[in-house]
Amino acid sequence: MDIRDKLKKTICNTAIFFINMLPLDEKIIANLVRLVHFCFPLCFLIPLSLIKPNEFKYVYYAIGFVIFTQIYFDGCLLTDIEENYTENIENLSSVSVTILNLLNVNPVQKNKRMLTAFVTVGMLFWVNIITQYRIENN
Repeated sequence: MDIRDKLKKTICNTAIFFINMLPLDEKIIANLVRLVHFCFPLCFLIPLSLIKPNEFKYVYYAIGFVIFTQIYFDGCLLTDIEENYTENIENLSSVSVTILNLLNVNPVQKNKRMLTAFVTVGMLFWVNIITQYRIENN
C-alpha cells in the first residue's frame, strides 16, 4: 500500500468516524450519504447562481480541489465513504453502482472512474454556462 492509498484510507476513515457519531440507524446514514453524494455537484452550481461574479473564484478553488482529489486518489472519496455504508445493507448500493446498473454497465472500478469523469465534465460544462451567463448579464 503506497502513501496515496494510506492517505485516502485515513481521510475516508476519519469521515466515517465522524459520520458514525450521528445518532441514526445505519440504513438512514447510508441513505443520507447517498443523498449527499448524488446532490454533491449542486454544491457548485447553486452558489454560482447566487453569489457575486467576483466571488466565483472560491467555487473554482473548491472544484479544482475536488478534481485534484479525484485524480490523485484515482476515484471519488465520497464513493468510497458511501460504499462503506451501502455494501452491508440489503437492496442498497452506492449511487455510482446504481447508475451503472441502470445503464446496464458492469459496476467495476474502471466504469466507476469513467462515470466520475463523465459527471465531472458535465458539471464543468454547467459551471461554464452559468459563469458565462452571469458575467454577460451582470
